[in-house]
Amino acid sequence: PIYSWQRDANVFGKPLVVRRRFWTSGLGVHSKSSLDFVVPAGCTKLLAWIGADDSATTRRMSGDMHFRVLRGGEVLAEAPSVKGGQRAQALPPIPVKAGQTIRFEVDFGAGLHTLDRGNWLAPVFVR
Repeated sequence: PIYSWQRDANVFGKPLVVRRRFWTSGLGVHSKSSLDFVVPAGCTKLLAWIGADDSATTRRMSGDMHFRVLRGGEVLAEAPSVKGGQRAQALPPIPVKAGQTIRFEVDFGAGLHTLDRGNWLAPVFVR
């Protein structure tokens, strides 16, 4: 990716903001990126929201990203076109098992990597 991922901040180290709503917890990324996480013991599902950071929009254009959650090669959830200026959207609850590796992936949309600044918002493994 062009920018490194950030914890609890967008890729510039600033607050996570999607359509003027601030989020205190999440991961700021830039396409094309992937982050792997091992499901902790006792957890049975993953909950998360996704959205394009407000920095992904200018007066003339906006980012367009493809978000995916994978286990191995299996797509567990995806949103093929998340654009700057849209509201954050909740992913459906994703069943998981302890010890599995879950991948968060953000891929190019229509404009390759231009303004592709995405946010994984409040991701959490739940018991």
